[in-house]
Amino acid sequence: MISNSLLTSIADRVGTPVMIYDEDMIRGIMKTFTSNFKSNKFETRVLYASKAFICGHMARIVAEENLYFDAVSGGEIFLITRATGLDAGRIYFHGNNKTKNEIREFLNLGEGHIVLDNLDELMLLHDITEKTGQSANV
Repeated sequence: MISNSLLTSIADRVGTPVMIYDEDMIRGIMKTFTSNFKSNKFETRVLYASKAFICGHMARIVAEENLYFDAVSGGEIFLITRATGLDAGRIYFHGNNKTKNEIREFLNLGEGHIVLDNLDELMLLHDITEKTGQSANV
């Protein structure tokens, strides 16, 4: 438990609003998920929804705890790969507003996973892969 005097001290030093995260608690929750969502019958993966909160430090925590990323924009993907040094294999590109450029750039990163949200995205991905000769994990 954080004392009111500590919170006041932080607010005085950095201003408000301020967000404070408990890294030990976050890591503990991640460990709970990864240890409980396992199967002897098939591979499981725990994904962190980066749209909930993402910054360089959070991306590194997620990577260090061996979670995968659910990213919904090219900006999130850029931040994740830049902060962690990971390739796209640990990223699921999700979201119903992917642009042609974002899809193209994501495919250039390598073996990432694209979650298609509608038939239009399927056709867009098909057009891109036909023109570039690339394949996609869907």
